[in-house]
This record gives sequence, C-alpha cells and structure tokens, in this order.
Amino acid sequence: MEIFYWKSPDGNVGDDLNPWLWPRVFEREFLDRAAGRRFFGIGSVLDERVFCQPHPNGATVFGAGMRGPMGPLPRRPDVDIRFVRGPLSSAALSAMGWGEIEYISDPAVLTPLYTAVSPITSARKISPETAEQPPSTQRPLSLFIPYFDTPAKVVDRVCRDTGLHPLPITSDVDQFIATLRTAEKVVTEAMHGAILADAFRIPWAPCRISSGLTEGRTSQFKWDDWRRSLGLEPTSIVGTLPEGVIERVPHRYLRRLRTLATMRASATVARVLRQDRWHLSRDSALKTAQDRILEHAHRLARTGDAPYPATARRP
Repeated sequence: MEIFYWKSPDGNVGDDLNPWLWPRVFEREFLDRAAGRRFFGIGSVLDERVFCQPHPNGATVFGAGMRGPMGPLPRRPDVDIRFVRGPLSSAALSAMGWGEIEYISDPAVLTPLYTAVSPITSARKISPETAEQPPSTQRPLSLFIPYFDTPAKVVDRVCRDTGLHPLPITSDVDQFIATLRTAEKVVTEAMHGAILADAFRIPWAPCRISSGLTEGRTSQFKWDDWRRSLGLEPTSIVGTLPEGVIERVPHRYLRRLRTLATMRASATVARVLRQDRWHLSRDSALKTAQDRILEHAHRLARTGDAPYPATARRP
C-alpha cells in the first residue's frame, strides 16, 4: 500500500501520523500485498491529486477530507471511497456527482488506541509509572500548538506573554504525543492539535494567527468538517484578523496582513484564555467514531485490496 500524504520538509504531525498510525492498524501482510495501491487516510488531500490523476493500481480513500467544494467530476471506478472526514466533505462529494458518501471523523482519533493510554482517560491522570514522559513535562501544562507556518519568533513571543508552553506541530509524532499527554488544556492553531487533544480527552480552544492567511477559506472548511463529525457545534475561531477579511483584501496587501496578524498574536491568544471556553466532544461520540473506523479497517482488510483474508489490528 502506498500511503499518500502531504510531506512537509519541516514535519507536520497531522500528516506524519499516516506512516505512524496505519502500520499499527493494519497487518504488515495487508500493506505489503496491496503494494502499489494508493491509500489516502489522514489529511485534506481530496482534490486533484485524487480526482484528476491516474491511479494505475487503484486508490482507497479512508477518512481523508476535502479542502472545499469542487466542480462536477465524474465518479471513477479506480477510486474506492470507504468514508471521509466529515459531513462537509461528504456533501462536497455529493455535489460533485459522487452520490452519498459516508463520513465518520478524522482517522487521527484512533491515535490514543495505539499508545499506552486509554482513549477515554484524561491525560491529567497519567502518572510516570504508566507513561514515559520527559522529566520536565510530568506536571500538567497549558500548551500552545501553533500552525506549522506560524514563525517561531511569534510562537516564542506568544508563550512568553501568556505563560503557555509551546508544542510545535512540526515535532516528531512520538515526542508530540508524549508532551501532549501531560497537558491540562490546549490552545491550538493547528487543527490536528485540536483533534489529538480531543482524542486524548484534553480540553482545547482554537485560535487563528497565520493559518487563515495560508489557507484562506480552506481553514474554516476543514475545522467545521471535523467538528461536525463529532457533534461539536462550529463556533467562530478567535483570530488576529476579522473573519472574511482575507477574501476581501487584494492579494498585494497580504504581506501587510501577515505582519499585522503576527503583531496581534499574543493579544489573540490572551483573549482565548480570558474567554475560558474549552471544547471537548462527548465520550460516546469519540468512541463511536473510533469503533466505526476500526470496523471499516477490518472490512477493508478482509474484502478490500488483500488477495487473501487479513485482519486489522485491534488495539
């Protein structure tokens, strides 16, 4: 199986979870015997890379999400969509002419099942005896998880001004998880910071510094898609710039907007902390999503691309 995901030169946990997670979910024999078939799992990769490029050995979509609505495209027999990230991705595919597509949630919600911590256990209750943690992170922390494109000097200033501890989304996956599990609460600009915090039952609050400038409307689409998948009502994200301003400002002014956004970063995160509105999906919603994704994994391994029956690994 060729696991397809966006590879940032600096690393990005949300994408780098793909080679970390899927070999833990699927037996090696299945991944090897499905060699050549493309697998689109975690990430907003449902775009021209899936719908407009040839897949000589076929492609399987297993929880990936759209980046936003696209124009009509004929359904392709070489693309097997098992499920997508959320209801907005499903609706966008339906509008493209792909019919009714099941949605569950972002597959990153499986991550706690393949670590040493229960998915419905608060990270605040983990002791050094039950989890390997760096000595400097064994007390509960309040973390700030920036978007991968937010400059390091801005992150340093935010943490200095607010007292939060930085957790770069560009960290190694295992290092990121180990630090996240020590957290009491998380302010996150990175969507997978929220997804993983929620999966580990750590209250989180979103913010937006540079992600809106980098992604435009895609940022809001992705967040709403995932939040709705777990029954979380989409709410406005506290940001450095007014909502919709990026779409209204001529492109030549984007550089100035980015400078303004970074100047307001500390004030924005401080406003999130003052509001004291933390989010967490229901335990039952998370467990249902995890169970449904694992059921799809078993079904794919049994009847999908393997030449003989295989199984997905239960945690």
